[in-house]
Amino acid sequence: MSATSTYDWLNKDLVETALRSHYGDVRVLDFKIQDATAKGDNHLSKMLRLQARTNDGATHSIIVKGSLEQGSKAAMTRVMKESKIFRREEVVYGTVLPRLHAMVQQSFPDDFEPFAPISLHSAKTFLLLEDLTPQGFKMLDRHAGLDLDHCLRAMRAIGRFHAATAVLHERDPDALQEFSESFFSEPSVEPGWGNFSKGMAKTFVEELKTWPKEWSKYVQKVSDFSEVIMERLHENIRRREEDFNVLAHVDLWVNNVMFRDEEPRSLRIVDFQWAHFSSPALDLHYFIDSSLSPEVRDKHRDRLFEEYHSSLSTSLRALGYTKTPVTLQDIHDEYARKSTFGLVLLLAQVAVIQSRPGCGFEIEECLETGTNPGRSMYSDNYRDNVKTFLPIFDRNGAFESPSGK
Repeated sequence: MSATSTYDWLNKDLVETALRSHYGDVRVLDFKIQDATAKGDNHLSKMLRLQARTNDGATHSIIVKGSLEQGSKAAMTRVMKESKIFRREEVVYGTVLPRLHAMVQQSFPDDFEPFAPISLHSAKTFLLLEDLTPQGFKMLDRHAGLDLDHCLRAMRAIGRFHAATAVLHERDPDALQEFSESFFSEPSVEPGWGNFSKGMAKTFVEELKTWPKEWSKYVQKVSDFSEVIMERLHENIRRREEDFNVLAHVDLWVNNVMFRDEEPRSLRIVDFQWAHFSSPALDLHYFIDSSLSPEVRDKHRDRLFEEYHSSLSTSLRALGYTKTPVTLQDIHDEYARKSTFGLVLLLAQVAVIQSRPGCGFEIEECLETGTNPGRSMYSDNYRDNVKTFLPIFDRNGAFESPSGK
């Protein structure tokens, strides 16, 4: 792909400026770009890989994360132009992460690793980030889910991340002001996301009608829920000031955690477009409800909560958190309270994450009209996942309105 064709704004001066922010006084000789992700791996951004040769003989690899405006349909264009998703990431990478890293490195000098890739340049509609691939990081198979070792590593990282953000907010209450509003409640996002979520829920009603009799009680529940799905979502994710709150990633699934399995083993969290200062259970739901292998889902969920809580508690103490300690029971209770969020995820996003390869799902069409490929998109793994979590969420009151309406 020529760097002077579709992406004219990706010029040599811009690439040179980005590289100099981290690698010193280098001069770009030439560069080339290509797609960085497969179709279906990233729905809200265009991901490119840029490789630049510099005068010192090095080749630098950069990930370009850009707006989907060009060539996108109306619903997606509106989201990208009017939403705060790039603003959130600009603040996360440019301001929040450097402060978190400084805090964590001071408290854990012998056990420090960055939470995310380095930002080389940010602008209104794009980011330039270090490419983690040459360092041995990779995304794992979203269809297979993560094994216990990778799940535990993710829990330790997100526990420390949550702790650091809670302490940052305690020290500087204005530090996370940019993240007070949820992505789902933005005026440019809500109509399309409502179409998507309602359409996915209604499709699952048709799926439930084909299941054995013991599942029939959910047909009307899911059907009724589909009509108020965004209202229930907003009620459930609304921050309660009296609770333990963190900067939640809110899109924490297998494709947004990159692992390096060679020594030194490590991981990085990517894609902070939906970051929201709210309950830590939002991330626990997203990860646990969407990204576990069947074995971990069926046998080790409690172990994941324990690992998360251990990391969170250890990090809060080391970072100097002064408020009431968070217990493991608190974490379980909060996960239960956010079961409506888990239910929305299960019916909508998780169905896409665990959909059959090549099922034909198109996010633009779903945002615009609510249409999707229908029951044919469901994989056996997704059906098993629903059979695990739907009864749990039901017992936790996920279908009920907190207002009693």
